[in-house]
Amino acid sequence: MKFIRNLVKNSDISIVMRSFASLTVLKLFNLILPLLAIPYIARVVGVENYGLIAFSAATIVFFQTTVEYGFNYTAVRDVAREKDNPDKVSEILSSVITTKIFIFILCSILFIILSLTIPLFKNNLMLLLITFLLVPSTALYQEWFFQAIEEMQMIAFLSIISRLLYVLLVFLFVKAPTDYYFVPLFNALAMFLIGMASLYIIIFKYKYRIYLTSYTKVKQTLRSNFDMFLSLIAPNLYTNLSTILLTQYWGKAPTAFFDSGYKVVGLSQIVTSTVSRAFFPLLSRKISFHSLYKKINYMIAIISVLVLYFGAELFVKFMFGENYIKAIDVIKVMSITPIFVSWMNIYGTNYLVLNNKTKLLRSIIIYCSMLGLFLTIPLVYYFSYLGAAYSICAVWAIRGYTTMFYAKKNGA
Repeated sequence: MKFIRNLVKNSDISIVMRSFASLTVLKLFNLILPLLAIPYIARVVGVENYGLIAFSAATIVFFQTTVEYGFNYTAVRDVAREKDNPDKVSEILSSVITTKIFIFILCSILFIILSLTIPLFKNNLMLLLITFLLVPSTALYQEWFFQAIEEMQMIAFLSIISRLLYVLLVFLFVKAPTDYYFVPLFNALAMFLIGMASLYIIIFKYKYRIYLTSYTKVKQTLRSNFDMFLSLIAPNLYTNLSTILLTQYWGKAPTAFFDSGYKVVGLSQIVTSTVSRAFFPLLSRKISFHSLYKKINYMIAIISVLVLYFGAELFVKFMFGENYIKAIDVIKVMSITPIFVSWMNIYGTNYLVLNNKTKLLRSIIIYCSMLGLFLTIPLVYYFSYLGAAYSICAVWAIRGYTTMFYAKKNGA
């Protein structure tokens, strides 16, 4: 008890706890509100249309990740270190937003080309176009900034309002299987509103200046953040690509089984990622708190493993219904992954990145992602949705252990 009281009294830990509380509320509502909608969506639109929604989301994630360009980590680190210098913060903020706009324009051109040349994309063009609306909304949303200045309360509140709007619109307008187009449309609308709100708060509440930077500055920003971008985009080669390949090889139903199981596994990462993000600004300044962060992360991971394995059937039946029962096997196969994810968080973004070993982390992720690509194609082709689960488990295990190994060699 004395140890806990001392932690609470520590000003740095108090800030982390406030950030964690805000991030937890934000994550919980972003999780719980869609969870209210998922059972409804899964049952109303049916297995095959749910698979199409998963396919389009997995495709557009590539573009969203590109627009974010790793700023959720690198820009948080940079602003956290300069938070007492308003001019420098404005410069970083403006550089990030200008670069996001530039990347969005390039992504739009690439999306048009791919949509007109790839048969699978051409056959689902309207759904992909609607889902692509998430990309400009991602460019507008500056959640990373509030994390960097450790002021998450306002953005958490606004995010809750936007998710409430999404759930309300889903219940009002998604009434038949053919209404599945509304699901990504309302999701993009909610993201757009919170994005506009984030910019308004930055400009009018916190009084930071936002301006378009030069093309030279954009190129400099692209170069300096390239390692982190590669580290974040590379895993899509085997995670989201699995969903696309499932749609191509096996059709819409197996895609739905994998995506629904993968979504449940993703729930286990909510608390871990929230703790990681809450600690990130503090660790940027004081790496000595890494030991405490590591212990908390391991505890959460072990609990997550047990809950996933023994609760798989309950999760699927409650969230998706009897038609998605095959997703149980996906969850059980992947129930061990919280341990691997904890290694990646503890020793990757929250250690190697903070110790300027981004290139090392990039190399680990790229090599593991290439391995994942070679594993995913045959495993999905021969074993369908379970092959996708096997591939992700294997790659996360190798990537997590390798990250831990090299972090320990560098003093972790």
